[in-house]
Amino acid sequence: MSEPQKIPADKLIAFGQAILQKVGIPGEDAAIVARVLVESNLRGVDTHGIYLVNLYSRPIEKGW
Repeated sequence: MSEPQKIPADKLIAFGQAILQKVGIPGEDAAIVARVLVESNLRGVDTHGIYLVNLYSRPIEKGW
């Protein structure tokens, strides 16, 4: 098995922010959401982490 990849928090925040901005979330709001999600990962609460950006962005992208 391969080792889990470690991605620096700042890069993960930027990635999440970019995804949210692409679906129409304003930059500052996208940055806040991405930062809070990554902070959850850093605290060990992965169920509330950056993986949720996908669940948040899909409905927005579809106009729901």
